[in-house]
Amino acid sequence: MIKTLFNIFLVLASSMALSQCSATAASNCQSTPSATGLTTSSATSISHRPGEACLGCHGGSVSTVFTSAGTLYVGANSTTTATTGTVTVDTQSLTVDTCGNFYTTKNIAFPASTSTAAKAMSNPASSGDCNASGCHDSNRRVY
Repeated sequence: MIKTLFNIFLVLASSMALSQCSATAASNCQSTPSATGLTTSSATSISHRPGEACLGCHGGSVSTVFTSAGTLYVGANSTTTATTGTVTVDTQSLTVDTCGNFYTTKNIAFPASTSTAAKAMSNPASSGDCNASGCHDSNRRVY
């Protein structure tokens, strides 16, 4: 009986810890931390505002200016951001960060070929503002 109660406790404690980590990651992604020092996304970096047009701010009005940036989702119509994945823009392979965002300050010549593990764009991208309205906004996700 005590062993069974202990096992139930372990399962509940593990579940609470996992949900707390997920909630913390989600709140970090929605806040507006300083982006100072971000240059190229990695699996351990934390950005913010997934799904928003990154270059609206990071196109010149803030200290970190990206040449290409966006958000990777788990599917074409999903609202869930990917926690792993790579987006290739021109010759740059960009690993998504903990918020599902990818970005770089490295030089990219546009128009540029772009792809993910699931799909390649049929036409070259004209700019690096992947989440911009009319590109990969809420109606047409990068996946």
